[in-house]
Amino acid sequence: MERTKPINLSPSEKTGLIKQVAVEWLSYQEDTSVQLRTWREWASPIGCNPKTIPSILKKSFFASYLEDRAKVVAAQRAAISGPKGAATQKRLGIGVHGRSAEQMTADGRAGGLSTLQRGMGIFGRSEEEISDHGKKVGQLTFERGVGIHGKSSSERKQYALVASEARSKLKVNFGEQYYDSYAEAAVATLLEKYIQGFTISRGETYQVSAGLNIKVDFMINNVMVEYNPVVLSHSHTCGGFEKRDEYDSFKETLASLEGDERRTYIEQVRRVLKDRYYIKRRRVLDENPEYMDRELIVATTPAELYDTVLQRFATGIPARNDFVGEFGKTLNVVKEANSSRKSAA
Repeated sequence: MERTKPINLSPSEKTGLIKQVAVEWLSYQEDTSVQLRTWREWASPIGCNPKTIPSILKKSFFASYLEDRAKVVAAQRAAISGPKGAATQKRLGIGVHGRSAEQMTADGRAGGLSTLQRGMGIFGRSEEEISDHGKKVGQLTFERGVGIHGKSSSERKQYALVASEARSKLKVNFGEQYYDSYAEAAVATLLEKYIQGFTISRGETYQVSAGLNIKVDFMINNVMVEYNPVVLSHSHTCGGFEKRDEYDSFKETLASLEGDERRTYIEQVRRVLKDRYYIKRRRVLDENPEYMDRELIVATTPAELYDTVLQRFATGIPARNDFVGEFGKTLNVVKEANSSRKSAA
């Protein structure tokens, strides 16, 4: 049998794949008898490397479900037939292993193309409808006690702590805590300084778990706060251009502008990236019954942090410009402390 040639998926094909995997997972959440396909089974019909599938999903809204899904797939495969199950299915001509590569390719392309063209299933839903469905499924899994949304608040916090501890060597240490970035450490220090009664407690007031591998920076009086500087570069991490073509287009336009036009354009792009990040984080909270009604604040600069958080929750704060200056100094202290720590190590 000829090996299927690897292909590069187009943006629309990636979107379709993400949605199909999400539909399968939602079906499992509603009925645990649903058998989840392996990445190899997903990749075979479209001719791509199995490792491509999770790499695509990690950059989507589905990223927070990957770990739970992997555990379910492993458990299902072990329960069905053990290590010889695939060979047995192939020999008997049953299940996905009993179908040829050509058959699976035809099935996958026909099914995906049909639902996309006819606007059926997940492809027929708007972003709002998908979000609403996420809320309903989140509530359902919470009520049934399954999945991440079915975990208790203490279980989610404990999971966040364990995951955070595992990555502690990669984090920024300051005081008696560690953080995801220098900026987060500086923000935490100043929040403790100026907000009466606020103390940093991992899993309680900062790095609050909102799902598997998803944390919100801070929680102040039940208000969720994210400090996320906008980065004008191509980056799959939060704050930047997630797509290379978007970043290339930005650079091309920027190169054609000067003076006030250039500054205005940069500010417009910053607002777009900030709004995009807010929507992404809002969606995460909306899919979690515990946090769907919580207010979310996203600050991208020290001045925004002052305007949206400090002026609302703090007392005895300095003038705005003085606070921005203090933030910069605190940031430098954090960097120097970690530079010394790494040198000593």
